[in-house]
Amino acid sequence: MAEKSKHNIFMKFLLSFRRNWGLKLISLLFAVLLWNYVIVEVNPRRTVSYNNIVMEQPHGFPQLKSTGLTVEGDLSGYLKNVSVSIELPRNEVQLLKQSDIRVWIDLSGITQEGKQNVKVTAESPRGTIKGITPETISVTVEKIAKRDVPVSFETTGELPAGYWAGIAQVTPSLLQISGAVSDVEKVDKAVVRVSLDNLTKDFSSAVDFILLDRNAGTVSAAGLESNPTNCIVSLPVFPTKAVPVDAGMSLNGSAAKGYEVLGVSVSPGSIEIAGPAGMLAGISSLIPGRTEIDGAKGSFSKIQAVELPSGTYAVAGTSVTVTIRIGLKMTTSTMSDLPIEFTGLTSGLKPDKAYYGSVTFSCPELSVPGLDSSRMHLKADAAGLGAGAQALSVTASYDDPEAGVVDIVPNPAQITVKIVSAAP
Repeated sequence: MAEKSKHNIFMKFLLSFRRNWGLKLISLLFAVLLWNYVIVEVNPRRTVSYNNIVMEQPHGFPQLKSTGLTVEGDLSGYLKNVSVSIELPRNEVQLLKQSDIRVWIDLSGITQEGKQNVKVTAESPRGTIKGITPETISVTVEKIAKRDVPVSFETTGELPAGYWAGIAQVTPSLLQISGAVSDVEKVDKAVVRVSLDNLTKDFSSAVDFILLDRNAGTVSAAGLESNPTNCIVSLPVFPTKAVPVDAGMSLNGSAAKGYEVLGVSVSPGSIEIAGPAGMLAGISSLIPGRTEIDGAKGSFSKIQAVELPSGTYAVAGTSVTVTIRIGLKMTTSTMSDLPIEFTGLTSGLKPDKAYYGSVTFSCPELSVPGLDSSRMHLKADAAGLGAGAQALSVTASYDDPEAGVVDIVPNPAQITVKIVSAAP
C-alpha cells in the first residue's frame, strides 16, 4: 500500500513539470546567470602590461634586400624595448610568460629610401592584445653598397721571455663588406688582433675582424655583412738565443807592409736570433760579412750585416759595428859591441879598461833599417864609488824617440868593474 502511494506522488510531480514550461525557462535563465557570475565575478578578465619586451629580428629583411635596399645602422638599434597590454582571465595571468609574447616589425613592404615608419606587431598565445607601445618605429632605408677594405694585423700583450714572433700571414688581405651606403663609407680598414700573452708556439686560427674608421675608431659591424666572415691568421713563434759574433773570422786581406792587425772588436758582441729549438742548439757563433783590410795603415770601423743560418731570424736586427785596430808591426832586434859609459866617476878615477855589452829591443819593423848603433847608449852609474872592484847596474836607452824603440834590455844587466887611479 505504501509503495503504491509513493508511485502516485512521483507521477503527479512528473506530470506537473511537463505541463509547467515557464518553470523550465526560469531554471535555464538562472543557470546562465549563475555561469556568467562565475566567469565574470569569480574569474574576471583583466588587462596586464608587459614591459621591456625585445623585438625579434625584423621580418621581411630578405625581401627588402632583394630590391637593393637595406636598413642603415645596427639593426639591433631598431629592436627597442616594447610594452604590450594584454587582456586575459585572471587565472591565466600566471600562465603567460613575458618570453611567450612575440613582437616584430615587417620590412617587406618598404620600396623606397629615406625615413620609414613601420608598424609594430605583437602576438600572444593567451589573451587579447589591447595595446602596443610604441605602435610604430622609424627606420632609415638606404641603397646597398659594397666595398673592399684592407686587412691589417695587430698584436696585444707580450710574449713570454725568451720567445719571438715572426711575420703574420693574414688571409684574405682584402675584406668585402656590404650594407647601407652611409655605413660602408664609415669603414677605412679591418684589423685582426692576436694576444701574445702566454703564447709559446705557432698560432694558426680563424680570428674575427674589427672594423675601424679613418680615426681608428671602432665601426659597428652589426649592420654590415662581410665576405668572408673572419680571417685566417698564421703567426710563427720561436724560442730565442743570444749568439756571440766572431768578427775575427770575417777579415780579408792583409795590412800594409810594416803594419799588422792589433785587434778586432764588434758591437754588439752578440745577436739575438730565433728559430726551432733544435737548430738554435747547434749554433755557437755568428760571422759578419767580409771586412777588407788590404793595404790598411790605421784603425777603422765598418758596419757589417751578420749572416744568419737558414731557418733562423734576427730578433732585433743583424747589423754590427766591426772595429779593426791596425798599428805598426813590431819586431825584436839586437845591437852588440856597444861601449858601456860610466857616469859620475870621482875625479882622478877611471875604469881599468873598456867594457862592452849588447841590447835586445823592440821597434817598428819599418824603423829597423834606419837605426844607428851610435844612438844606443849603455850606462853604468859609478857616482860616489872609490877605487876597487865595484858591481854596477847597466841601463840602456836610444836617443831618438821617433824611432819607436821600446823594451830595451841590456846585456849584461849588471857588471863588475875595477876602478883605478887615472894618474899616468
